[in-house]
Amino acid sequence: MTVAVTQGPRPASSPSPAGPGVAAICDELARLRRLMAAPQVRSEDGAGSASSVVAHSVLRELARTGAVRQGALAEALHSDASTVSRQVAALVERDLVRRAPDARDGRACLLEITPGGTALLAELQRRREERLGTIVRDWTPAERSTFADLLHRLVDRIAAQPAGGRTLGDDTTS
Repeated sequence: MTVAVTQGPRPASSPSPAGPGVAAICDELARLRRLMAAPQVRSEDGAGSASSVVAHSVLRELARTGAVRQGALAEALHSDASTVSRQVAALVERDLVRRAPDARDGRACLLEITPGGTALLAELQRRREERLGTIVRDWTPAERSTFADLLHRLVDRIAAQPAGGRTLGDDTTS
């Protein structure tokens, strides 16, 4: 199933007191958020649930950092502990993540990605890159690189904001 995307010129945004283009960026971020939240987008990645975006994030973070405590994982994902706890439990049940004793504190455990989790993560990444490659196939390499650089800068700036200041785009869907 595909998600309908409006094509054609971007609707004109009203001028923003924050400067030229800011209103248009906010509008496009809201539109992107709605598209990414669509069930058709979430269910295609194979992680097994409507919350598979979080599951993918958990696997990606564990692959990046190695074994970590659940609280540190939630903090790294900018997510609440209960959301991460539910995702971790589901991933442990599917043998994609395992709990290991923390050698420094016997009362705590560390979360680690399993070989199955690593394989699923590689497959999810391959599928996502394939889909995005199809979407941007008519972009030049320079356009792709410029977009990646600007997107990276935007995400870094958003991540640097205090938690309450990170809301952008369509606030009604949060």
